[in-house]
Amino acid sequence: MRFFAVLLISTVALSTSLWLGRDLLFEGESMAFQDIVNVSYFIADALEYDEPVLTENATFTLFHFNERAILEIGGKMALGNGTPSVEKVNVRNFLSFFDIPYTENGSSTIIPECIIKGVKFRGGNLFVEYYGNPAFDYSTGSGFLDVESLGYVLYAGKIYKPGERIMRLEVGNVRAFLGGEAKGRDIVILEKPGEERKILVVAAGSGMMKPLPSSSFGLILARGNGIVIVRPVSPDLEGLDKKAFNIASDMATVISRDLGYRIEYFPMVDIPPGTPAVVVLLRSREDLMRVLDIVRRMTGIEKIVNSAPDFSELPDLGS
Repeated sequence: MRFFAVLLISTVALSTSLWLGRDLLFEGESMAFQDIVNVSYFIADALEYDEPVLTENATFTLFHFNERAILEIGGKMALGNGTPSVEKVNVRNFLSFFDIPYTENGSSTIIPECIIKGVKFRGGNLFVEYYGNPAFDYSTGSGFLDVESLGYVLYAGKIYKPGERIMRLEVGNVRAFLGGEAKGRDIVILEKPGEERKILVVAAGSGMMKPLPSSSFGLILARGNGIVIVRPVSPDLEGLDKKAFNIASDMATVISRDLGYRIEYFPMVDIPPGTPAVVVLLRSREDLMRVLDIVRRMTGIEKIVNSAPDFSELPDLGS
């Protein structure tokens, strides 16, 4: 009995596991062909790789994933070119062959659950673009913003473990908080202390909007056939309205994606140059609520400084 107990403990100690962040994908040292197929589909879905392709016929099965291929014939397989000769492949060899990033923690092999693909400033905001689960958070100090890992995160070729600082950004004398999220993008609003942030909602044709701070947002509404209009950059202003254009363009992109609206770009007297704003020709009262929700989510601003007009009271501009 004592010998059996020692043998069992040794067997458990040698057990290995493959994880994607906190999700267990596979247990064991080596993977059969079907294990590879199952795990690859999960990884592709979670981290937004191109979907794998499985081709089967009476003679062989060919599996394509991440620009690589495995050939399987009669229970034997080959990674890449060559004659199928092995029944199982080591987990780390599988990951290396398909160029999937991983790290090790004891007997666990861990694929990051998040891949940060880019960080950039635009229009007074910080955009963090990523694949997978947004397993990171933000904290601020005097003149800087830290991006910290909540799980396993890959950025610039390095995998960060939970609790590690991924990057520190100099942001000056501002406060920062998560203003909203589009698919694969966090938008961090950088706000100067004491600056009033607001959403101004007006009906089309009600008069020219006063210039708004770049951290605020203007929404001009009418009834119509589902169009969101952005004021283009004016060549006469030598780029001074570029910041407002970028903010409005990002907003229009999300409205277009979520509501199926068409985006148009042309100058409008209702929007002063340099004011971040869009004109939306709404199809319905429900779309008005959805547009307001998108603006709040993307700007992080809850306060509407005026009474938003009722849908029935908006002018009808058709198309």
